[in-house]
Amino acid sequence: MVFNHGLGDHSGHYTEFFERLAASGCAVYAYDLQGHGRSDGARANCRAWGELVDDCRLILDRARVAHGLPVGEEDEAEEKGRGTGGLGGAVRMPCFLAGHSMGALLSATMALSTPRHYWAHGGGVCLTSPAFHIQMNPILHVQKFFGPLISALLPEAAIVNAVRLEDMTHDAAAVASMRSDPLNWIGPSKVRIIWEISKATDWVLDRLGGWDIPVIAVHGTDDLCTMPTGSTHFVEHVATAPSAKRSVLVEGAFHALYEEIGPIRQGVQNVLHDFITAGPAAVHKDTHSTVRFH
Repeated sequence: MVFNHGLGDHSGHYTEFFERLAASGCAVYAYDLQGHGRSDGARANCRAWGELVDDCRLILDRARVAHGLPVGEEDEAEEKGRGTGGLGGAVRMPCFLAGHSMGALLSATMALSTPRHYWAHGGGVCLTSPAFHIQMNPILHVQKFFGPLISALLPEAAIVNAVRLEDMTHDAAAVASMRSDPLNWIGPSKVRIIWEISKATDWVLDRLGGWDIPVIAVHGTDDLCTMPTGSTHFVEHVATAPSAKRSVLVEGAFHALYEEIGPIRQGVQNVLHDFITAGPAAVHKDTHSTVRFH
């Protein structure tokens, strides 16, 4: 599984989930996006969305090669002819792409940009709090209209107010950790990356009819950053068979699902773990569901 983190944070926030998957035999590849965590680049920004996609493609293809899986336009016939090899042995293993918030949007962009054989043998995509529908404020409405001009003239301007950390998770200890973590960006979001996110969102949502990859989207009902309607709309309109797609709304949960209070955090991890290790049917019998974790 290759994982993309969200805007302003870094891959270290998801270690607990990664360790759980590793304990179940899943190889996890996580990295800090450019401008985030320990990676180079303007803090919490990017020059172009395509550069983030190219970085993700590099990590995804390296992971596939390490496990003997084909990359690029090689088809399944070529894959079968390669026999076994790589760190994982058999080449018929499933490959997953996952992401949180902006990272979920990046994972969706990447999935739409790869050959279908990448997701064969039970592979798929896992999205949490995806940035498909963003809570709009007056500044975002102005930027949506004047996006190209503002992005070109003031790419580093940080004028889009971020959601308060206290409204990202119910866990006070997690809030304190976010605030003190020097690798986090907790200030206002920058003009350039918000404009790039806006364009990428439109690009993905315009192509839902061409998406037939197994997918799960998990979202908190009380998310003040990205709207849960984005997850349900995405899952409802992709062309994936109903048996292979799931949207799960978590009652009362905020945006930072991996750093929520214990029952929510563990419940979300259970859902994603079951999807990856046992398939969509292990998550819920219905395509759309709402759950409460106590």
